[in-house]
Amino acid sequence: MKKNLNKIAFFILGALVLSISAVFAYSYLAEDIGYTPVDSSWNVSDTKEALDDLRGMSKCSNELVNKTWVFGYAGEPNIFVSPCKGTYKIEVWGGQGATTGSYIGGYGGYSVGLTILNTSDILYIYVGGAGNASSNGYAYGGYNGGGKGFGSSGNQCCSSCGTRIAGGGGGATHVALTNRGPLSSYANNLDEILIVAGGGGGGYQQDSSIYGHGGASGGFKGVNGVISYSSYSIRKDSNGGTQTSGGSAGYTYAAYSSTGSFGQGDGIITGAACGETSGGGGGLYGGGSGRFVPAAGGSSYLSTTRLNANTSNNITKSMYCYKCEESDSLDTYTTSTYGTTTHTSQKDTTNCPNGYSSSAISKCAKAGSGYARITFLGI
Repeated sequence: MKKNLNKIAFFILGALVLSISAVFAYSYLAEDIGYTPVDSSWNVSDTKEALDDLRGMSKCSNELVNKTWVFGYAGEPNIFVSPCKGTYKIEVWGGQGATTGSYIGGYGGYSVGLTILNTSDILYIYVGGAGNASSNGYAYGGYNGGGKGFGSSGNQCCSSCGTRIAGGGGGATHVALTNRGPLSSYANNLDEILIVAGGGGGGYQQDSSIYGHGGASGGFKGVNGVISYSSYSIRKDSNGGTQTSGGSAGYTYAAYSSTGSFGQGDGIITGAACGETSGGGGGLYGGGSGRFVPAAGGSSYLSTTRLNANTSNNITKSMYCYKCEESDSLDTYTTSTYGTTTHTSQKDTTNCPNGYSSSAISKCAKAGSGYARITFLGI
């Protein structure tokens, strides 16, 4: 009996020593990272949980600060789970519209903003794809809202018309708090969207009679698709999407009345043929298509409630786009990446001398498919 009592006493003493050691370790680690517990008595009932919590806090305060997660084009949603409570920088680039021969598809836009997330919050990232060109059937738009075009050659649609190369629109890139699907699925749930970078419109080329570059994605407003030359007296440029409506379609020779819509660039109607059309870029609101003309870009978006608010002397969220219309509004702050800009303090062309790049560069429009990047800035 005495032997058993000695074992029990030894066990109790060992547990007490371990508990006291854990408390001291907790106290030392907490002091080292500058953490003050709510309970000033340091009465720790679950030392393992407390130490795990402190290790996590130390990691969030040191190891993970400035860590970046990247998301390339995948044709399906990506999921991000926040490892720490704190501030995150979110950057997104939209997809480029298709280039048709010598006529470039509109470049994707760039949007950036800061938001606060709790530990284990989930974000859903949809990265827009680049549009596709065709001279022999449908020119499919990029993933996440790029409008579909249609091209033809030879006697396919018109024996005397030659080759008509049409480009599909680029898809938008967006980050959301829920997973409803592509951007067009959030038409009645805009409050669940954090940020959007629109896609560019598809280019168009018809021999030497009608041609033009696709309009780039915009910030608050997409860039129009402008006809470089047309032998027809009746012509109309396509229009970019805005913050409240889709862009109208452009045309020569014959009208095409469709417009872009929420999350979706305008394009040729499914099942239609021989209405040679370029597809509009996706975005908050998609760009207009172009019948026999280049298409327009979609608009981008910055949440007014989920992202840190801009103030008159502190710009924390903004949109950048190629040769686009600028905005000084704090909710739709937009800077052109090329040409004259009124936002000289925001413009930095060091890594973006041409106003666009195939690489994902901050403050730079995007060629090719879209991209997304999330950086943890700290607690």
